[in-house]
Amino acid sequence: VSGWGTKGREDLFALQTALLRKGVALCRPGGTVVYCTCSLSRHQNEAVVEAVLADGVVEPLPLLAAPAPHAWLHLAGLPSHRPAAPPLAASAATFTPLTSACGALFVAKFRKRTAA
Repeated sequence: VSGWGTKGREDLFALQTALLRKGVALCRPGGTVVYCTCSLSRHQNEAVVEAVLADGVVEPLPLLAAPAPHAWLHLAGLPSHRPAAPPLAASAATFTPLTSACGALFVAKFRKRTAA
C-alpha cells in the first residue's frame, strides 16, 4: 500500500491534528470535545491528543464521570480496552478487535478552557 510510509504517517498526523484543532476552535468555552478514530496508531491517536493538549486550550476530561471509570463501556458490550497512559489515563482509551466486541477504536474527551 503506497502512502503508508513515514511521509504518509506524518501527513495523517498533520491532518488529524488540524481537524482536532478546528473542532476545538469551533467549540464554545467550557464545552466538550470528543476525539475519536478507528485507528490503533499512536501517531494518529495519543500523539495528536498530546499535540493539542500542549496548545493549552483544552484540558483532559474523564470519559465517564462515574466512580467506576469506563463502566459504560462494559455495559455497551465492550469489556476490554486499554486506558491511555498519563496524562490521558482517565480521558482516553483504545479498543482493539482482539480484545473488544468492536473494530479498532480510540476515544479521548476534553473540555475547552474558559478565558481567564
